[in-house]
Amino acid sequence: MSFSIEEDERVAFDRRVRGSVNMIEIERIQEWVEVMGTTLTPEILVRENQGEKDNRIVIFLIPGNPGNDGFYTDFGRRLIRNLIAREDRLGHRRVQFLFYTISHLNHVLLPTELRCSESHKVNERFSLLEQVQHKLDFVKEYLPRGNRVYMFGHGAGAYMLLSILPYIKDDFNLRKAIGSLDESLLFHKNLVYFYYGVNDGWCPIEHGEAMSQKLTRGHVVIDKDNVEHSFVFRDAATMAEKVLQFIV
Repeated sequence: MSFSIEEDERVAFDRRVRGSVNMIEIERIQEWVEVMGTTLTPEILVRENQGEKDNRIVIFLIPGNPGNDGFYTDFGRRLIRNLIAREDRLGHRRVQFLFYTISHLNHVLLPTELRCSESHKVNERFSLLEQVQHKLDFVKEYLPRGNRVYMFGHGAGAYMLLSILPYIKDDFNLRKAIGSLDESLLFHKNLVYFYYGVNDGWCPIEHGEAMSQKLTRGHVVIDKDNVEHSFVFRDAATMAEKVLQFIV
């Protein structure tokens, strides 16, 4: 299993002089772990909420097909920079943004040490139920219980997110769960938001229009900029602006 973390690393400079939020270094960490096994460094992966001093805003994204977390690196970095810029404009207290993504089982190349081990098989296939369980295990075992937590699902990842939502809602200060696929798993409707593209071949706009009748006003957003379903390739910058409305 591969997962990556994007973290804002604020360098020491005076923005009044040097000016641009694009100068902020965004650090990326990629780790290979067994879901019930090893842990990351304490400063990154402290699971427990730290009470009033916990300034972490955690954003967790489950990708769509082909299930490679690396495709979301540019989007994650842009999103964090946008969030930092917004915090600066509003004069809010300093917060730490963490952006987590996780690959689907056997959808990315295993590192050499795992390819050669007896416990991991590169040709092993996993069912949808096993992929969903994998995401649930990861969230319960590793995802920090930050000050605020926002969860996103893209395409098939939206199905997985909605599938695990009933089992994790009470473990986190979960503010919103945002998806991009038509689903009937509408538990906890107050938390669920959907974003639909007008020209999305994977999810016809009629699904979005039908969903808008099932949820409270504002919980279904229809894209107006012709963003493609596979937004990570050409529309990462646009989507990094669009999703700001969900992170408050």
